[in-house]
Amino acid sequence: MPDKFLIKLFRLFALLLLFVFHESHGTSKYKLIENEGRVGLSDQENNIVIPAIYETIGWSGSDNLVINGLVGVKRNNFWTLYDLNKGELTSSRFVSLSPFSESLFIASKRGKLSGFSFFGLLDTKGKVVFGFQYASIEEFSDFFKVSKYKEGKTLFGILDGKEKEIIPIRFKTIDAEEIKHWKGVIGPKIYVFNSKGEKLFEVVSDSLNSAGDRHFIFYKEGQAGVIDKNGEVNISPKYKMIKWTQSGFTTLPFPEWKAFNKDKTELFTLNFDQIQAVSEKLKLIERNNNWGLIDQLGNFIIEPRYESISSIREEYFLAYEEESWSLINDLGKVLLNDFDSIRLSGKYATAKKKSTNTNEWNVYGLNGERITSKNYSSILDMSEGLFVFKKNNYWGVFDLQGREVILPKYEKIWPFESGKAIVKYHGKYGLIDKGGDFLLQPVADTLYKLNDEFYSRRRGYLSEVVDSSGEVAYNSLGLFRSHPCGILEIDEEGRFGFLNELGEVIIEPEINRYLYFEEGNMLYLSIEDQPSSLYSCDVFEYIRKDLKYQELYPFTEGFAAIKLDDRYGFIDHEKNLRIANRYDSVLAFSNGFAGVNINGKWGFIDKQERIKIQPYYESVSSFEEGRAVVSINGKYGIIGRDGEELIPIEFEEIINYSGIGYKVRKNGLYGFYAKDLGQKVNVKYKDLELLNNKWLKARRKDSFGIVDFSGLSEFPFIYEEILQDSFEPIIYFKTVPGWEPLKLNAN
Repeated sequence: MPDKFLIKLFRLFALLLLFVFHESHGTSKYKLIENEGRVGLSDQENNIVIPAIYETIGWSGSDNLVINGLVGVKRNNFWTLYDLNKGELTSSRFVSLSPFSESLFIASKRGKLSGFSFFGLLDTKGKVVFGFQYASIEEFSDFFKVSKYKEGKTLFGILDGKEKEIIPIRFKTIDAEEIKHWKGVIGPKIYVFNSKGEKLFEVVSDSLNSAGDRHFIFYKEGQAGVIDKNGEVNISPKYKMIKWTQSGFTTLPFPEWKAFNKDKTELFTLNFDQIQAVSEKLKLIERNNNWGLIDQLGNFIIEPRYESISSIREEYFLAYEEESWSLINDLGKVLLNDFDSIRLSGKYATAKKKSTNTNEWNVYGLNGERITSKNYSSILDMSEGLFVFKKNNYWGVFDLQGREVILPKYEKIWPFESGKAIVKYHGKYGLIDKGGDFLLQPVADTLYKLNDEFYSRRRGYLSEVVDSSGEVAYNSLGLFRSHPCGILEIDEEGRFGFLNELGEVIIEPEINRYLYFEEGNMLYLSIEDQPSSLYSCDVFEYIRKDLKYQELYPFTEGFAAIKLDDRYGFIDHEKNLRIANRYDSVLAFSNGFAGVNINGKWGFIDKQERIKIQPYYESVSSFEEGRAVVSINGKYGIIGRDGEELIPIEFEEIINYSGIGYKVRKNGLYGFYAKDLGQKVNVKYKDLELLNNKWLKARRKDSFGIVDFSGLSEFPFIYEEILQDSFEPIIYFKTVPGWEPLKLNAN
């Protein structure tokens, strides 16, 4: 536990003991009295010590507590320090008042303009020791850490007991190092002072902690180094961690990563914690939670200094640091910097500048040039060369030059599509063009786009299919939605109907259930107590109207499975029953075969319903490349089209890497069969993972290596981790070093 924390804890404990002592030896001599809703204090002989004219007696946030004859009293919502012998000590009225130390009290006043609370210190006579100008006050031994509000920021400094600045109030944070040193932060720099407030040195650093009396361990861009009190770097920042003890320093290097291509050519060796590919050319790396960017050869594009980096487009990245976002391109150039939020929109970016003002959204070119001359409370992504914006709670539109081409008068504007945008105006919905002229007057309760030609407009109880000129093609009491077959109608009773893309009714709204099949572009329609039917969306006519299927499944290879009379069969595109409904269950056709279940056993038939593989198996998969996975007694294997056993039925699990091979598991260990079954890896590894479609990452005990499809070693089993690049045939190998002593005397 850090010494400074122990000191704080001790002081807090001592102050608590002080309160407890006075609670038991001071307040016990007194008791509260009440009069007409007000309180006072009397002694044990019932002599009035404080008249009952106050709202509360005690301290802010605590019960009544007399300390050395002093207590806080509250009247008219303000606090005053009260001496039991002398009465009110302060004429000022405080928003809060509490004990601070054995001889000091902390009080606050409300700022006249800002409304913020400003704190000061009082002594036991009620005299102001520290003026009321601080956002916070904290005691450190004989010094005081204080903060002030400056230009929207809270900045810290150090004062002595006479309110004299020891360290200027200009630091983002300031802290004590065992009361021997102070360290303050401004931007990327840490400033180190001695206990007298004299500056020792400054260094660009993420963090810094003392190591003995003469040295400090510091981190720069996630890498640890050592610097002495004169500001000289003794150990360059390149380690993951550095520890100090009385015997000296020990260092822990970062994990080493090597990158190899598919030809086993080494591309680079770098030290970092982790790597993540974001494109074919660029990779994110991380060191102690500091993120950077390298290319495929290991050259740094962005040094690892950001808290996070995310790819938002192949050539653009968002980087987060110090509570702000930056936009950076794939060359490492910072295009936009110091924003609360950034979004890409085509060749532009919408961004909100860091500010206490919420109305600061603007549009920028990707060269950093600001396009808009005004600030907006919201900006939508660009649509058809226009930006929809919000200002003063109303929406308008500006163009790529930032000119407001449609003034902000709408309650809402949706993005433009095909030169038109839906708007909300005086509580109703309409349609405008890019010039802001109404194509559909704002008279609708709802308005949705159905296709390039029609919109669904609802007025009262009536829904309409209307074009952008206002001509109504169809109306009903139901609802309309877009659909691959045209326009879906849902009537007031929940039944379905369809209109074509011209707004003409093709199926009356009397359908209770429908299914859409992408293969064949067809609808399966069901009406209660009537035969089902199939409808072609290509020719807009019924193919069959006399279907009585319980279930119908998607078409594959020209056949669709059906369920009729609780049995399964197949129909063709003409809806003829090609394979009778005689099976307990079926699989879709694949490679010309369909799996069928008879009396609980699975086999395969062809499209002429000839049994090609007898029903013998507990489970089967569909055929793929002439092979299927089958199981007997909970064990799995592979068969061919003639039913021959290609991989023995003896494995607990088989995973099919399509077109490459099969990963198998037996007794908790893994092996592999190549596609041609001529190569195999014996079952002996804790895990196997396919890499580059030619190698296997294998785990043996607690280390990783790489073998080929014959089980021959390509890379030795010496690595902590092996990763494959997501975008190109590159493999990364990780080794983790141990702690190493470093000969540097820290005493």
